[in-house]
Amino acid sequence: MKSRRVSLSHHSLTSKLIAGFALILLVILVLISVTRLSLSNIDANVDANVSSYQTLDKISTLLSSVLTIESGMRGFALTGNNMYLERLDEGSLKIKEVNASLSESDALNAEQVSQLSEFFNIYTDWFANDIEPIIG
Repeated sequence: MKSRRVSLSHHSLTSKLIAGFALILLVILVLISVTRLSLSNIDANVDANVSSYQTLDKISTLLSSVLTIESGMRGFALTGNNMYLERLDEGSLKIKEVNASLSESDALNAEQVSQLSEFFNIYTDWFANDIEPIIG
């Protein structure tokens, strides 16, 4: 059997140039497709990262609000001055805002939702049993 070799020698210069440009165009189109796919993956990862940082910021606000409530409660319990109740109200309002914001968020997984629910149960119990009796 005789093997057939592909030879371009019998093709014209024009057809060789067209084939060369077509090959270059094909390579460019493949590179564009791969680049677009990579950029869309990067974009999705950046969005997930931003969402994580926003969630962490909200959790940090929860901690700060609990500390604000605690210091307001302590100040009122020690002095009886109603000015400290403003801090308590401020912290409570912020916790409600963050709770509403986190409840609407899709960024949390099932375990995080469970932990957040447990936090709010503990917070509600703490507020009802420890703070409200003190402030009357």
